[in-house]
Amino acid sequence: MAEPTLFDEASLALIASGGAGKDGKVYSIKPVPEYGPEKVTNGDFATDSNWNKGSGTTISGGKANFSNASSVSLYQNIGTPGSVRATFSVTDYTSGSLKIYAGGYPIGTSLIEATAVGDYSVEINTTGGNGNIIFGSSDNFTGSIDNVSIKQIISGDFTFSRGSNLSATRVGADGLIEKGRENLLVQSNNFGTTWASSGTTETSGQSGYDGTNNAWLLSKSVSDGYVYQNISQSGVQCVSVYAKANAIGGIQIYVNAGTTRHQSFNLTNGTLIGSGNNIDAKIESVGNGWYRCSMALSDTITRVRFYPTTSSGDKTGTSGSIYIQDSQLEIGLAATEVISTGASTGKAGLLEDEPRFDYSGGATCPSLKLEPSRTQLVTQSEYFGAGWSLLSGGSFAFNQTTSPEGVQNASTLSGDGVNANAAYFSASVTSGTAYAFSIYAKQNGQSLLRMRGFSPAAGGNVIFDLSDGTINTQPSDDFSNAKIEAVGTDGWYRCSVIATADATNSGALFGFDYSDSSASGGLFYVWGAQMEAGSYPSSYIPNHSGGTITRGADDSIVESLGYSSTCTFYYEFNTTTGRETSSPFAQVGKDSSNKFYIKGSSANIPQFQVQGNGIFSGSISSTNEISGTNKIAVQWSSGVGVVFSNGVKQSGTLTNSNTSENIDFISMRGNGTSHDSKQLLFFEEALSDTECIKLTTI
Repeated sequence: MAEPTLFDEASLALIASGGAGKDGKVYSIKPVPEYGPEKVTNGDFATDSNWNKGSGTTISGGKANFSNASSVSLYQNIGTPGSVRATFSVTDYTSGSLKIYAGGYPIGTSLIEATAVGDYSVEINTTGGNGNIIFGSSDNFTGSIDNVSIKQIISGDFTFSRGSNLSATRVGADGLIEKGRENLLVQSNNFGTTWASSGTTETSGQSGYDGTNNAWLLSKSVSDGYVYQNISQSGVQCVSVYAKANAIGGIQIYVNAGTTRHQSFNLTNGTLIGSGNNIDAKIESVGNGWYRCSMALSDTITRVRFYPTTSSGDKTGTSGSIYIQDSQLEIGLAATEVISTGASTGKAGLLEDEPRFDYSGGATCPSLKLEPSRTQLVTQSEYFGAGWSLLSGGSFAFNQTTSPEGVQNASTLSGDGVNANAAYFSASVTSGTAYAFSIYAKQNGQSLLRMRGFSPAAGGNVIFDLSDGTINTQPSDDFSNAKIEAVGTDGWYRCSVIATADATNSGALFGFDYSDSSASGGLFYVWGAQMEAGSYPSSYIPNHSGGTITRGADDSIVESLGYSSTCTFYYEFNTTTGRETSSPFAQVGKDSSNKFYIKGSSANIPQFQVQGNGIFSGSISSTNEISGTNKIAVQWSSGVGVVFSNGVKQSGTLTNSNTSENIDFISMRGNGTSHDSKQLLFFEEALSDTECIKLTTI
């Protein structure tokens, strides 16, 4: 962290270890909210001008006066500057309530209702509106107001964007990989709404597994009676529901799909009854006679059904009942923590455009992970079934142990004692393009895992030792950059190799197997396979779709700052994962055409430099990156910019041809260089050379 005295002087400070991210923002430690210039004209009502008056409204005596005011009684157009802070005083009050809101968006929405003499303050989002700030009343307000002020909020918080799916992951403080999760069933515990009945009735208010009265009594009155919800969802999925025996003792989960898939559960002794074309099924006791019943499958689902059955799985009886609670349909092989839904699906975990505060490598303080866009080519990254091929002797068993995400969804790879080659995945590739192959693995009887990148093997085989996290055998050609990295504390490793496709590789082969052909039985636990175009493996991209999936580039920006161009910008970052372009990864300026930025000097070379464009010009010579943390400061004074990196003042200068222009935006991007952002500071002054050297010294 920066020296406390310098930190105190910063106008904006973002420290990843303290800037929790949510709601699509990266929250800064500083500043306390600042405000832009006044947006309202004649807010003191000194004259009868600038305001549009509705029925029952007058301006006189230095006040706006309302008598039985209408819904739109006083307004002024201020444009749409985004979030604003509105303040006003009610100086006289007789009756009703006065509201203030942005016209057009959201229509008629007010976050405050003034019902007494006093001072009022509220934040309003004007984005998407028609530019009007409106005072109005739904119950005939009578009174007077004065001292209206509306100013733009300059919070210093970074708005974050990545994409519109749940394809990104991060490592949490507990060392586990965290994904985004979604319950695709609506009204997941309200079986009297979106759910439909076929010969059943559903009664709410029953004693549940969680100590509430939120369970439902599911009673049948016909043979094969069931409750159901229609849905359209493809890929690897898991259906789950909590259930308890009552007059009868079983439940069947049944889905309409390309192939009928179902599983019956005995609720009297907690056992599975038969199966029907499933990947896996589980029944787990949660106490007091309740069980969580789940079924994993790979197909396109059109309907989810729950049948009350006997303990032997018979659906044909015309009477009987069981209890049910908290249904869930989610992407993946295993049921995860319940996500309650209402009229729309519910999400949890790492969400779509949420910043990735990452604790990789056992870090006690997080970094903000910023990566470029990558496409996962493995169509089933955790289900080694569809899309995967097994050579003679290999076999998989699913959901056998806890994976690096802390869920029991890792698979066992077994051998027959005769054949060594086990599993591979094929995908179309482009000649001359480098591809990164990776998989999470843990020893289970065998410790030597072999990985190959192409068939024929373009770079030979790499053998990883899962007993101690070392590389046992590594060829000197294309696979010389193989890596093995410990994940968490439970014996898991991420093994990766890089290989470049040539003209013979019309279909890529990503294979893993065991080096000892005489081995038999369970050999390894495996999870999270990944194949991506790139010179290094990026963070894990989960995929259960049966097709490819793309994680968008991480991008974060704060705008409308209005800071002085006499300033110092400081950025601390880590670029250990690699670089494939020389695009900017930290940018500061007036707008997209007038800025200075930190960029890689060229692709795949561990150097960075500072350049400018527009009113900012010049380029500082490339500086070698340090493996691990790098610190850089750009000091601006009298239109001249000087760069300090890792404790050294660099030769050369930048220039600013218009110092009267403010610094209005700062951004951090993953598209230029995959990196972990540690700390960002902005000072509205030119720090001394001594301070900059101290600030950037490693």
